[in-house]
Formats: sequence, structure tokens, C-alpha cells
Amino acid sequence: MRHRHDLAVPLEDARVLVAGLGVSGRAAAAALRPRAGAVVTLDDRADDADLHDAAAVDLGDVDLVVVSPGWPPSHPLLAHAGERGVPVWSEVELAWRLRVPGPSGEPAPWLALTGTNGKTTTVEMLETILRTAGLRAAAVGNVGAPVVEAVLDPTLEVLAVELSSFQLHFTHTTSPEAGAVLNVAPDHLDWHGGLDAYAADKGRVYEDARVACVYNAADARTEALVREADVVEGARAVGFTLGAPARGQLGVVEDVLVDRAFHAPADARDRHATAAELGTLADLAHLAGPDGRVPAHVVANALAAAALARAHGVPAVAVRDGLRAFRTGAHRIQQVAVVDGVAYVDDSRPRTRTPRRRRSRRSPPAPSCGSPGGSRRAPRSTSSSPRGPTACGRWCSSVRTPSRSRVHWPDTRRISPWCVSTLATLGP
Repeated sequence: MRHRHDLAVPLEDARVLVAGLGVSGRAAAAALRPRAGAVVTLDDRADDADLHDAAAVDLGDVDLVVVSPGWPPSHPLLAHAGERGVPVWSEVELAWRLRVPGPSGEPAPWLALTGTNGKTTTVEMLETILRTAGLRAAAVGNVGAPVVEAVLDPTLEVLAVELSSFQLHFTHTTSPEAGAVLNVAPDHLDWHGGLDAYAADKGRVYEDARVACVYNAADARTEALVREADVVEGARAVGFTLGAPARGQLGVVEDVLVDRAFHAPADARDRHATAAELGTLADLAHLAGPDGRVPAHVVANALAAAALARAHGVPAVAVRDGLRAFRTGAHRIQQVAVVDGVAYVDDSRPRTRTPRRRRSRRSPPAPSCGSPGGSRRAPRSTSSSPRGPTACGRWCSSVRTPSRSRVHWPDTRRISPWCVSTLATLGP
């Protein structure tokens, strides 16, 4: 759980220190200059920074610090700012407060995700699905353009936002339409101070979620983060699994990707006895490894992306077509050559290795058949509170605190019999 604080900073009069001039720091400074009272930049390696020595900063002359992701909370400047009560925001937090209305008249909703591994692939899958559905969407954040640039684009209808634990640490008031944590494994522990603190920062992606909190059913820590989150009333937990899905989950039955979370309206009488097909493993065949099989983590990423898209109201056929159209970026399980019958694969993009776990004896066996068919979920409202110039014309980043509650968990009992042939299928 994060503490909601620093809810109102009148940027028009604020003296803002931007700490770090990487990509996000420069984007933050550019966004702030026409909106803040004064902007000073700090970076000991950037020649064009206003200041180069953090020890020389007088926090008595600073109303707000916007910090780049590389700066740990233990940095003396940030620790001193906390002691003095000077707000510290990430570029993501600044972006949330500067959002402008999109084509609907409301700011573009965020579908936000994080995780130790698979973030970039999943957010790019999500972007492809959203665009296939005919939406003006962009993958931003830890990939693509900085979030603060994207939120100022009035043509975008929805944002697929990849967030690192660094970015989330100093993010306080975001309220995504849906959030997801793909997995949590030990990483960046020196920056965060330990695994629990690292996981807690990942869990910030769920805070004030409006529609869904998507978690990995095979990773108990992601489920625990959902249970600890404060969300907007009505938001629900949605799991993804490589096995047959329980109620409120997306999963796999034989070779079919199945939705038992967003397949029907919440008040449908037969909701718990129905499911919908989102595609098949054949739709991911172009992402197969050298052995011709689609890796398990690719299937998991596809299910997570599908869950976020479905939370936005994307129809099942667009999920399938988006997965078919998706192509991976560089250095992600790319076969580069076959020499003397040996396949050489470029998988050089860094990722955190996790130890294998023994399969739980309590894991249910994979069923051989599925449930009666159902209908696709009706699109949900994507409205959210607007941000931008207030009625008085001031760029005042006041934030409306929504009604908050714990996540709704569905009855997770499995249904029987489970018959794949009677799913709500998509056709060719």
C-alpha cells in the first residue's frame, strides 16, 4: 500500500528541481518549463545541466523534486528532501498529473504493467492488440516515448505503460484502468534495500486500479500484492495461468487461449458456466523457439497482454488478430543461424534468472474438456477524472481521491465438464 500524499502542488508557482537528465529527465524538464514557476536541472555528467553537484542544492529554494529512475531513494539529496517534507515525484507521477483530454474528452486511460521479466514483450504485445482493435494507442514508459510526452498528446486514446520498480517507487497517485505484475524475482535489491521493498514497489502498479488487477496465478507473490492493494470500488482480481483457468482467470485448455474473466457482462446469469476463446497456440507459432514450440513465457506474456486489453473492452477477435500480428523486438529469442544442425539463438537481452520450483502436489490436473460457450464482454467505460488546467486556468496538480476498497475476488471453483468444442469460438 502506498501513502497518498503531496496531493496538491501548484506547479504554476513551484520551483522544481529535475534530478537527472536522462531520457525521462529531459522529457520532464521540457514538460515543466511552460508550466512551472522555475525549473532547475541537476546532473553531474550532463554538460547542459544547471547544476552538477547535488551537495550544493539548497532545498529551501525547492518546492518539488522530479527524479529520474536511476536515483535510489537512499541518495542523500532525496533522503534530505523527505526529511524536509519536499515532495519527490517520478516522471511517471508528473505525467499522471499533467494528462490532457483525449478524443473522448477524458485523458487516455492507462493499462500499466510491471514485472521482473517480460515487461517489454508484453507491453508491445498489448500495443499491437490495441492498435489491431482500431485504437490510437502507444507503448510508453520504460519502452518507447517517456510517459510525460505521451500524456500531452491529445490524439491518443489509450496508453500501454511499462513501468520499472525504479519508476514506481516515487509514483504516488496514479489510477490505471488496469494494472499487471507479470512476476517477481530478486532483482535490483541493492537499489530497493531488499526483496520485500522491491516487491512492494512493483505492487504500486495496482494502487487505485479502476477495472482490474492482473496477476500471475503461478507466482504467489503477485497474488499477494493484489490482496494488499487499495483499489477503486468494483475493481477485481484477474489471474492468468498456463493451465485451465478458474473463474476470473485467463488460461489455456489444450491449445486454446481461454477467457473466463471478461467473456460476459458481470450480471449475466450464466457467466460462471461460460468462457470465450481468445485464440490458439497456432496464433503464436511465429514466436516459437528453434524446437518449433511456443515457449511458456511467451504464452504467459500473451495472456497478460490479453487480460489488460480485455479490461479495456477489446473484443476477443482483436486479441487473436493482434497476437498474430505481433513481432518481437531485437535480442528476444531470435534464431540467427543453423549450422550443422545446431540452431543459434540471440536471446542476449538481459533478464533475471529465477530458480525452478517443484510442481505443487495440490495443482489440479489439466482437464480434457471445457465449458459451454458464451458471449464477448461488452466494452467498459474508460472514463477517468481529467487532469490539466483547472477552472481557474492554473496548472494545479490537484488529484481527486477515488472511492477506495480492496480487490474483488471471484469464486475460483472450477466447472465441470470442461469441453473446448463448446467455447464461444472465433472462427477462422
